[in-house]
Amino acid sequence: MERGMISVDRWSEGSQVYFLTHLHADHTAGLSPSWNRGSLFCSRITAKLFPPKFPGFDLSLLRVLEIGKVYSLSLVSLSSGLETRVEVIAIDANHCPGAVMYLFRGDFGSVLYTGDFRWEVTCKIAEVGKSMLLGALKNDKIDTLYLDNTYCNPSYSFPSREVAAQQVVNIINSYPEHDIIIGIDSLGKEDLLLYISKMLKVKIWVWPERLQTMHLLGLHGNFTTKTTLTRVRAVPRYSFSAETLEGLNTMRPTIGIMPSGLPWALKKDGCKDKSCGLPSTRPEMPISLDINMPNNIRKHHQYIYTVPYSDHSCFSEIVEFVKFLCPSHIKGIVSSSSSYIDPCYYLRNIYGTSSLYKNPEVIKEGRGRVEGKRKSTLACDSCIEENLKRKRVKEYQSCLHKTRAYIIRGNQQGSPYAETYHNKNMNLIAETSLFFCFFFVLFFIPCLSSGADTLLVNQSLSGDQTLVSLAGNFELGFFRPGESPNYYIGIWYKKASSNPPTVIWVANRDTPISDKFSFKLKIKDGNLVLLNESNAQIWSTDLMISTSSSFASVVLLDDGNLVFRNGSSSSPPIWQTFEHPTHALLPGTKLGYNKFTNTKQGLTSWRSREDPAMGLFSLEIDPNASSYVLKWNNSVEYWGSGSWNGRVFSSVPEMKSDFKYHFNFISNENESRFTYSVDDTSIITTLIMGPSGEIQQLAWFESAKQWFLVWSQPKTKCEIYDFCGTFGTCKQTTGSAFCSCLTGFMPRSEGDWHQSNYSGGCVRKTSLQCGRNVETLDFLTITVKDVPPNSFVAVGSYGECHSNCLNNCSCIAYSFVDNMCLVWEGDLLNLSEDNANGQNIYVKVASKDLQHRKKHKGVPILIVVGSIAGVVFVLGLIVLIFYRRKRKVVEITTMDGLLVAFAYRDLQVATKNFSNKLGGGGFGSVFKGVLRDSSVVAVKKLESMSQGEKQFRSEVSTIGTIQHVHLVRLRGFCAQGNNKLLVYDYMPNGSLNSHLFHEKPVLNWKTRYEIALGTARGLVYLHEKCRDRIIHCDIKPENILLDDSFCPKVADFGLAKLVGRDFSRVLTTIRGTRGYLAPEWLSGVAVTTKADVFSYGMLLFELISGKRNTQQSEDSGNTFFPCLAASVLMEGSDILGLLDNRLNMEANIEEVSKICKVALWCIQDEEESRPSMSVVEHILEGVLDVSMPPVPRTIQLQDDNTEDLVFLTELSSQGSSREASSS
Repeated sequence: MERGMISVDRWSEGSQVYFLTHLHADHTAGLSPSWNRGSLFCSRITAKLFPPKFPGFDLSLLRVLEIGKVYSLSLVSLSSGLETRVEVIAIDANHCPGAVMYLFRGDFGSVLYTGDFRWEVTCKIAEVGKSMLLGALKNDKIDTLYLDNTYCNPSYSFPSREVAAQQVVNIINSYPEHDIIIGIDSLGKEDLLLYISKMLKVKIWVWPERLQTMHLLGLHGNFTTKTTLTRVRAVPRYSFSAETLEGLNTMRPTIGIMPSGLPWALKKDGCKDKSCGLPSTRPEMPISLDINMPNNIRKHHQYIYTVPYSDHSCFSEIVEFVKFLCPSHIKGIVSSSSSYIDPCYYLRNIYGTSSLYKNPEVIKEGRGRVEGKRKSTLACDSCIEENLKRKRVKEYQSCLHKTRAYIIRGNQQGSPYAETYHNKNMNLIAETSLFFCFFFVLFFIPCLSSGADTLLVNQSLSGDQTLVSLAGNFELGFFRPGESPNYYIGIWYKKASSNPPTVIWVANRDTPISDKFSFKLKIKDGNLVLLNESNAQIWSTDLMISTSSSFASVVLLDDGNLVFRNGSSSSPPIWQTFEHPTHALLPGTKLGYNKFTNTKQGLTSWRSREDPAMGLFSLEIDPNASSYVLKWNNSVEYWGSGSWNGRVFSSVPEMKSDFKYHFNFISNENESRFTYSVDDTSIITTLIMGPSGEIQQLAWFESAKQWFLVWSQPKTKCEIYDFCGTFGTCKQTTGSAFCSCLTGFMPRSEGDWHQSNYSGGCVRKTSLQCGRNVETLDFLTITVKDVPPNSFVAVGSYGECHSNCLNNCSCIAYSFVDNMCLVWEGDLLNLSEDNANGQNIYVKVASKDLQHRKKHKGVPILIVVGSIAGVVFVLGLIVLIFYRRKRKVVEITTMDGLLVAFAYRDLQVATKNFSNKLGGGGFGSVFKGVLRDSSVVAVKKLESMSQGEKQFRSEVSTIGTIQHVHLVRLRGFCAQGNNKLLVYDYMPNGSLNSHLFHEKPVLNWKTRYEIALGTARGLVYLHEKCRDRIIHCDIKPENILLDDSFCPKVADFGLAKLVGRDFSRVLTTIRGTRGYLAPEWLSGVAVTTKADVFSYGMLLFELISGKRNTQQSEDSGNTFFPCLAASVLMEGSDILGLLDNRLNMEANIEEVSKICKVALWCIQDEEESRPSMSVVEHILEGVLDVSMPPVPRTIQLQDDNTEDLVFLTELSSQGSSREASSS
């Protein structure tokens, strides 16, 4: 179009914009990771599959087009040199995942580029595609159709893919003792493989790259790379040959199946050319498909079948497609050859002689050509541009042409592996009237579609509108920090979602606004500006060179960089946040110093947690050395990084402790620059200059949903300049620091000090009455690590120094160091206590503020000595008692000082002699107690000697060494004689079973979903995060406890097993609870963490129904609930009908469906088919999609007789987790 203005699946230079239909190799030939020619448009699924196909590709160049949405491009016409507007809509091509066809509309007319497509007229996707095309064309016709003519030949007739898939299954069933080899491409035919897996109830082997593609498409349970798990294998089509099958059959009986419509689906032995053995002229008869054979299946070889499973349209489907569109011109995408047919060759007769293509208006306007009395023919020639110039431009096109519209990204999410379109979006392409044209100009063009990553000229951002990077990593918009009444424009992490959000860049940090709806961010006069309601400028990028280019754009990239360009997406940035950081340093951000201009790029802290204004602390490059420094008030250096040794800075050894991070420091005659990067792009990390004066590197842990500290400098808070403010002293303890005011002083702001904000410092309690009566004054002696700054030297002895300060009203403090008198006349800062090796300073205070302190100085030495003797005696007595009882106390070798060893008498007192019983189980009873520090606990008293002893040791050795927000905390234990007790945190909301199966308040659906997710996170920690892998072995509602906010805690580790990280299985006796045991417990084989996954799946079903899985109901009688849920899922029935009746069907239907699918995957018969708990966690978080699971054979058998459950056990700890529940 327009001399190559737009290119589709063509990667040569010269085009202004490029489109990709799908990722098959014949459409990406020439596309490389070094691509730098501008934006590349594609579907969302194609963008998702893109990175592994093209590693190293700049993903910021990808632009996602949502299926069925209209987008506008502003391009330059090569013929007129003027700006022209082009509309584009992507339509599902029903070919392979992510494949789309493109409809373009502009001054040249309407052009449809099909790419590879399958137009099965009875297919739902084809019906949706028809609706999209009709809505976009609005009674107009296609001027030029670029047609997939792969099988534009009457000889080809393919069955539907459903029929062909069943043919493949029939062949496999005919060879029950054979291995099966299926030849496929690296993308496509996923539906076929899923159908085979579902019908045969087997996993299918695929090669590793193909498995990665399956996982990206959300398909996790049906495929494997372990050949021992299945007899069905899918191999790359290029490795499929008769010679290969003959070789395999020398080892095992093997049948090959080639599902393809290609004439050269199977190459003859010795044939190197794909056309080998084919006719040299246009074929009139089938090539590889024998239509005389039943079902079009051909057996090429004694071991090989070719099945007509085609992702391209056959001739009859192409005819229906052309009949539906009635295009004026057709051009074949594939060049004519002996195997590929030009569409005009067979369509010209149909076009002229049948009623198939009667359209008088088309012929009248000259869109088709009539030559004398010859039949009407399609204009299949190279003169398309000339013919398209005759296209009449309608009123609405002229109207919109004047508006200078640009790309507006949509926000519709695609399905796991098939882009779909919803009728509710049809209003986006209904632009037929002049009124809508007027409305579009006034309202739609200047606004931004929320969720876009790009801000363009004539667009603005205000209110709740945001920019979201392509992969959803970062978001830009208006935010309000904490309880502040002010709003700011900033960038924050979206994928690493914390509360409050972690902001990494702020625009108007020193000019806050009060109303985000009255202000707007937009491009104006070549700058990105923030304007108020009067269009007065609040903030700007302040670029010196002003430009009014209509191609300017601001894009939020997936690395967090906000890039401002003055041209196409391939043009270099004229401004970017990575070169203008505020308080955070992301991977790729530059911290630098320009030696020519003497300008610095550094970080400056926020003023406080709720005020992003420039604070007192900054991080910047030292212009005189190869290091960076922390400064207070932009003047005082209080910490330095040390010199650069080529890898790290000498004062930050933590930088080399993690190989994932790469730090880079460059210093030459032009500049000094520091940056860093990470090997794994999935790692989320940042450096933050905190408001308290520390530079911290943080890393996000998705499983815990929180930030963790990697390293921090300075190492202690007392090293931070002015950390405790004026007249405040800093005292460093193990792992923390605290501030206090000098005697005679009090905090300037009690509220700030309660929030650990000490920067305001301290003020005097009593004002000094200087000059009137020196008897009202006195000196406070303090010992500090270093004398504070800003002193001056006075002449005199110690006595003279004291006297001069006492009588000088300006003197605040003095010190006598090395026979020098140091005097301070201003506020004292940076006081850090060091009583052992410090220096005395004498601070002037009011006498009455020291009177109370002096009263207590005259303590007699005798009393002190007596006190010390008494302490020694008591300690000796304690040691003697402990020694006598030592033989009676069970050794706990794994507690490492983390647990409290309680005395039995103390627990008797705490529980009021075990009077407040919460519950009981197989190993003992649980009581509520209150410790001496007023903390409420649950005390489990183990009663069974043998089993109780085992559970006691198991619990202390497992949960006693780990801590996690979703695991119950073991506070301590008691092991005196035969008394074995465990002390836990008390859970006021009891156990999950009391809310599901009893009369406690009903849990709403949101709470149930959070319980499912929290439990999954707890199990992920046990299975994957601990030093030793832990298999819980008894997951059930009784062992899920709920704290005061209904946060779930996995409890009862009495049956847990520890497995070393070098092992994945453990052989143990059967353990658990009936109804939750995985089938492998009965087989006697070693179990894995997948046993917990099975139990978790059974728990999910009970979360949905609010009943035991085996409980009878009036509706379903004796039906085993997992069977009922599987039946509803497979039939597509009302999923909300499975819900607990007490919820009155008030739930998110997508979440209920997701939980059901996850539960079914978790209880698969083979443990290899079950997902890991980390995969479950990601699915529930929405990171991964979940496909339809097969129905496990186990629950199919149980549906007939729920009394004959195979989930049996000789050991049950039912109810034993009520230790932390209330009655």
